[in-house]
Amino acid sequence: MSKPKTLGVLVHKIHGDPPNFSAGVVWGAMPFLMGVEQGATPEAAVAALEASFRRLGYEPAVVLFDKLEDAQAEGRRMLAAEDLVRHLELARAKLPEVLAGEEGTPDARDGEVLDHLDRTFGAVRSVANGAYDREKREAEPTIRGC
Repeated sequence: MSKPKTLGVLVHKIHGDPPNFSAGVVWGAMPFLMGVEQGATPEAAVAALEASFRRLGYEPAVVLFDKLEDAQAEGRRMLAAEDLVRHLELARAKLPEVLAGEEGTPDARDGEVLDHLDRTFGAVRSVANGAYDREKREAEPTIRGC
């Protein structure tokens, strides 16, 4: 079974006769392990790179860039979002216990706080996945036990 993997890929033209194109991983995998694939067209270069990932047991989802600066900025945004998601997951797991206090069960006000955290968590996860969609975000399940 293939594991999904999102990759930031830089595609650029290699001057020559005839010109070729290269597709290289900028983020999402170790570039020095994956290297760069070439092709006669940008699509062929990306297809070759995807094929190399499939041979390793991954199902690549490629985000294409034509400027290194844009690829790096998106990679930094995704790393920051993933870091925020990790911290929110820890807070989300502990919050019901903290809010319950001495009584052991969250009250209505605690429920409002948990609902707000759920919406925040869903929005950050959507941004991290690059798939922010308000309708999908609202449909996500809430924190269990509240």
